[in-house]
Amino acid sequence: PPVSACTFFMKTQDGQTLAGNSEDYYEADTCAVFLPPTKGKYGRVYFGWTHVWMQGGINDQGLAYDIMALWPKEHVRPPEGRKRVPGRLGVIRKIMEECATVEEALKVMSAHVNPLAGNANLMLVDAAGGSAIVEGYTVYRRKGPFQICTNFRWAKVARGKWPCRRYRAADARLKDAKVTVKVFRDVLRAVHQPLKKGRGTLYSNIYDLKNLRIYLYLMHDFKRVHIMDVKKELAKGPRVVYLNEYFPDNPRDAQFRKRYETARREAYAEAVAKLGPKRKVSTDAGPVLDLALDGDAKDAGPHGLHGKVTGLKACADRRGKAGAAMAFAGAGGIEIPDHPGLDLSAGDFTISMWLKAGAEGMARHQVILDKAARGKLDYWLFLAGGRLEVRFKGKNACLSAPGALTANRWYHVALRQDVKAFRLTLFVDGRERLMTMLHSTPARSGGPLRLGCSGVLGKGTFYGAMDELRIYQRPLSNAEISALSGTGKQRAGRPGGPGTASKRDRTRAQRSRRNGQTE
Repeated sequence: PPVSACTFFMKTQDGQTLAGNSEDYYEADTCAVFLPPTKGKYGRVYFGWTHVWMQGGINDQGLAYDIMALWPKEHVRPPEGRKRVPGRLGVIRKIMEECATVEEALKVMSAHVNPLAGNANLMLVDAAGGSAIVEGYTVYRRKGPFQICTNFRWAKVARGKWPCRRYRAADARLKDAKVTVKVFRDVLRAVHQPLKKGRGTLYSNIYDLKNLRIYLYLMHDFKRVHIMDVKKELAKGPRVVYLNEYFPDNPRDAQFRKRYETARREAYAEAVAKLGPKRKVSTDAGPVLDLALDGDAKDAGPHGLHGKVTGLKACADRRGKAGAAMAFAGAGGIEIPDHPGLDLSAGDFTISMWLKAGAEGMARHQVILDKAARGKLDYWLFLAGGRLEVRFKGKNACLSAPGALTANRWYHVALRQDVKAFRLTLFVDGRERLMTMLHSTPARSGGPLRLGCSGVLGKGTFYGAMDELRIYQRPLSNAEISALSGTGKQRAGRPGGPGTASKRDRTRAQRSRRNGQTE
């Protein structure tokens, strides 16, 4: 199988339970996501990739999980009556938010569709030593002091005839060993895969489930460790930290990231070239689309891209001004005609808007905007279980915010793509929430831009309100985005109009773009 072959194992002895994980893949932007406890939800620490998913993690009750891919993929039909949880790996997020033990987690799994069925195994471990592997809709509980999961289907393997070198290596070392961090580190060293041809073990961790500690290792360098206290980390607030920030002097990581970004840039440039010449747009630095959404969809931008409104009503904006924003109720939407200025995925852009999600749709997928034709997607901004997600044409071209928005609260949301810097960044209320290398496969759908409804789903889906949508064919600076959100010192301009940056800010932004950076 390809190298995304991970290993997860646990052992319990004399009241001590540890779990170890070795994560093998090729995407460089590995990160840790910290989500403190909120009402009805436990605190969580996730590890993985913001544009793919959270591959594993632990909550503040000592429940941990990880995902192991399976090949080839198989179609597994869910049993009748299972509910779906919205969002990528939605049921796993639900488990980590609401469950403290493996048995509680299995009860949740038994009532819901398993999004991993046929594609991956899920292993769960808790602080009391509970452990289970979920393969499709079959559960394999621990039978002995330890349990291991790699990348084969348990239903097709005779016990003891393990078809995986990593499984056999872990099995041999755990049989008679004590439950210590040193032993688990030695197991991780034995099961790691060297970095070859841009693939291998990117990070490893050990979970002390009772004491809520995490021992983190980067690029199978087991001489350097970063130790996290889960409760202390969660007390610092919600945030995303890229793992290389914990190991700034790791030469193996620097070399890997450089090779990875070079390969991604080459692939992106090749994909853009296949699209042919870009449709030219004559515009200044202002927005190519500028919708105040003051009860209509008139465009104040240079191209007059007035939208067609169907089944919507005006509502109060974030300042309480009546009729100054547009309300959406799960039906209808706004359709804006196709224009070269709205071709975004193959170049620089910034999308800026004010958004309020209603409570009615927070438990489902909600399309905020998309551009598609005949079911072919160019770009898509949506909410999944209240979390902002971005998707382009590519299979894994998805930026997924880990935390959900609060219902019925206005947020300023901005999405910026800077091709020279080769970064895609999501801002919420003027602050950078997520940033990743470009993973999109550029596309040009030729279809209209739709707000609150979908060219792929073919219906209205959004509940809430929108205001002041602007689209630029350039990467705005951090200062400009801060001004549009009302958190900066610049004037944000009239509602629906372009922000007014100072001469000094414009000069800094131009210099940053020349240097391939953003402020």
